[in-house]
Amino acid sequence: MEWPKSCIAGLLLWAFWAPADSTAQAQDNPQEVEVTVDWIRAIEPELTSGTRLESYDRLAFGKGRFLRIEGKSRKSALFSLGNDSKQLVRLFDLPPFDLKLFSSGREYYFGGVLSKVERSQAGVIEAIITYSNLSEVEGRFYSRQAREFVERTEQIKQRNQAILGKPVPPPSTKPSAETPPVKPPAAAPPAATPAATPPAATTQPEAKPSSRAEAPKPKEEAEDADDLPRNRPVLKRRVGDEPEQSATTSPQESTPGGRVSQPAADDDVVIYRRRDGSRRPASSSPSSAPSSRSEPENSDRPVLRRKPASVEEKKEVDGMMLVPEGSVTLGSDQPDDTDKPLHRIELKAFYIDKYEVTNEDYKQFCDATARTVPPYWTAKNFPKGLEKHPVVQVSWADAVAYARWAGKRLPTEAEWERAAKGPNSYRYAYGNAFDPHKANSGTQKTSAVGSYPANEFGLFDMTGNASEWTSSLYLPYPYSESDGREDPKAAGARTVRGGSHSSSAQGARCLVRQKELPDHGSPLLGFRCARDAN
Repeated sequence: MEWPKSCIAGLLLWAFWAPADSTAQAQDNPQEVEVTVDWIRAIEPELTSGTRLESYDRLAFGKGRFLRIEGKSRKSALFSLGNDSKQLVRLFDLPPFDLKLFSSGREYYFGGVLSKVERSQAGVIEAIITYSNLSEVEGRFYSRQAREFVERTEQIKQRNQAILGKPVPPPSTKPSAETPPVKPPAAAPPAATPAATPPAATTQPEAKPSSRAEAPKPKEEAEDADDLPRNRPVLKRRVGDEPEQSATTSPQESTPGGRVSQPAADDDVVIYRRRDGSRRPASSSPSSAPSSRSEPENSDRPVLRRKPASVEEKKEVDGMMLVPEGSVTLGSDQPDDTDKPLHRIELKAFYIDKYEVTNEDYKQFCDATARTVPPYWTAKNFPKGLEKHPVVQVSWADAVAYARWAGKRLPTEAEWERAAKGPNSYRYAYGNAFDPHKANSGTQKTSAVGSYPANEFGLFDMTGNASEWTSSLYLPYPYSESDGREDPKAAGARTVRGGSHSSSAQGARCLVRQKELPDHGSPLLGFRCARDAN
């Protein structure tokens, strides 16, 4: 018995769109595809050498190991799936800054729009993903461009189907009275699935209410037969005369009379009616992993989410702030900068002083150890009114002695730069644009510590006020802890980091490093301490 060609084509199409991975098959959103090794193997029979299988308007996510950056005019990041070097994923349209942050051999989570899958003559299968986004934390993180592209493609498809007279109802359409509702699988309750707004539902033209739609539905049909709650999307068209939602009203609260207060916007939303009668709008984030930090929805720049600190480590201990385990990019690729090459290293979690060591703090040390006071002090006491200002004119040996007395140490220059840049690797401690109102820069005198806003790690004066000693010898990049630069007994100039109160916009950048002899103390130079997290 020979199968008809139409049946064979239908089976091939099903094999492509139905992923082999059970996690991907259980997705509520039919426009999401998890790119895995098993999924690639499922569609491999459809890919012959020199051909490609198109798969438009699909949001794709997965996990891969970074291999390299390729391309000149349009660069892409190449990843391998698992340990198979013949199953690759190529990411396009990543932000230029993120292209410099990859660590070779490290695994990242990616998301974007699945553009095509093709097999080369060498037998390598490559999935192309555009409008890409990446993360170090598991989840489905799609950029705004990716979601808009999929929604726009779905709108065009629905419009064309309407013109041809063959409209196809979207998968998320509420079943009619003749079609019994499909029960959700018991293993995947609706509370655990991402509540993303179905793109197809928002693009449907407003239909005229029919007599069948206005008839009240029996309660037996409105609820599932099992005990699991079921969320049903109801398209709510906003009307201009409806009151806007107040800032104090929760999106899940209903107003008297059963009407739901809607947020002020011009687009449509999907309201999910719960089994208990309450309603809530669908979340705009397609990620299954909730983020602890809110992001502006109109941001084109995807945020690289860092791994959270371990639960045993407190955020602040004895005036020191925790800097979680993570990576930092050292060096520069700019022609005017001398510290090259640009490279990325991993750091363990550590604590660092919230403030620079002040005159008041340093006096306690001098009184306890009979240490020589800085030259600008008189009668073994700091000038009046400067008790909260950073202590300066302290040599590297003095700073090390203070840190040991306090049960701490000086930070390495890599730790200092990660702490200063914050989790988003800013150019200055407060952001990427120079702002003299956010740091003590260009005033030609020190200020009391904490007079300017803290950075995202809760640290003050990482830009401006006083430059700071580090434990590192001033050696060329790339940075390595094992090359002797962290030897406390080694001779040579030590590295000074951070702009002072006299620095320009160029000199106040977090990446700038200077060298000073260990026995030298400058009116521009102070320090702060650090210690290991464990």
